[in-house]
Amino acid sequence: MHANKIEEIHIRLGFEEAFIVSGIGRSGGLAILWRHPLKCNILSYSHNFINVVVEQQAKPRWRFTCF
Repeated sequence: MHANKIEEIHIRLGFEEAFIVSGIGRSGGLAILWRHPLKCNILSYSHNFINVVVEQQAKPRWRFTCF
């Protein structure tokens, strides 16, 4: 999917934040959607993965990688 379509979905589903990597042609596309109070810090990304550190008050940080 391309970023504009994912942006539309993210708003319709009520997520407050999103990080989107558009697909190339008809292939792929990745997105992470989240709501507050979560805070997602993008460490790195490509067309194949998104690497994130997730923070939430009073809880330890944790790492999340999407493929």
